[in-house]
Amino acid sequence: RSDRLGFVTNSVSDRTLQDLQNGPGECQHAHLCQSSRGCCCVRNSCCGQHAHVAAGAWTRATEPFKDGSATEGSTGIGTELTSLSSTQHAYNKKREKDKMGIVSAYTRKGFFAMMYSLVSESVDQKFHSVKEKLFEEVPEACDVLEIGPGVGANFKYYRNLKSLTAYEPNTHMHQQLREQASESGIKHFVLVGEGAEDLFESAIGKFDVVVSTLVLCSVKQPDVVLKNVETWLKPGGKFLFLEHVAEQKGTSMRWFQTFISPFTRFAFDGCHADRCSDCTIAAFPGFKAEVHEYYTPKDLFFWTQRNVYGVAVKA
Repeated sequence: RSDRLGFVTNSVSDRTLQDLQNGPGECQHAHLCQSSRGCCCVRNSCCGQHAHVAAGAWTRATEPFKDGSATEGSTGIGTELTSLSSTQHAYNKKREKDKMGIVSAYTRKGFFAMMYSLVSESVDQKFHSVKEKLFEEVPEACDVLEIGPGVGANFKYYRNLKSLTAYEPNTHMHQQLREQASESGIKHFVLVGEGAEDLFESAIGKFDVVVSTLVLCSVKQPDVVLKNVETWLKPGGKFLFLEHVAEQKGTSMRWFQTFISPFTRFAFDGCHADRCSDCTIAAFPGFKAEVHEYYTPKDLFFWTQRNVYGVAVKA
């Protein structure tokens, strides 16, 4: 069960680790599932996305950056969900390799994290003017949630926040996120190793602002993410977005985006080159959105020149 944002109580018996090795079987831990996708039992083949909950592999941990003042259960800098079970990691990696073949999902995420850390600064420079304008919408002393922050390229744009929570499922990026939060002077930072498609009930109505930059292209269900964002926002809260999107239908670039999309999904952590995130945001009934178009200079990733940004207010 979830006590508060970012913490999962470890309430499973030692038998769970034995169950982990036994493979599929009768579900014993359905009551622990925190998502709408059903059973998360590690012995049940219907769902493997939340096996860490059933195995009790996540617990509270703190790692203070500066003065060592963070304590167990606090929401200070460095508070993070960390895995205790090496057996669980081995099991998850085996599942992913079985699904993906020789190049496992774990390996691809590691490659993407390494590659993105190299290009993150140049990508940020392309959007610098837009981001400065966009992040003016973030008031001081507010609670902010950023989904898919990557290596923390946006952290330097925040000013005097009350708290910043980051949902980043790619654990290869977590160390850089912690370092960036410290360098940016963010006093209360919570890092959660889950994605935006998972609804955390303890976060309902908690945040003044939710931020998403270059994220919706990579998620499996954009509509689910937007619904979760609406749920996490306080009444009148703001959703700040910046996304690369598909070109207009019938253009040669749109054809190329569709052609290259299978490759980008494989190589760039699920990125859909031909996704129409602008239409998805504009049509979502829970927001009143202002969508602006922005073209970046042509570069190596020339198929991502067309972008949209804006602010959507919770209706």
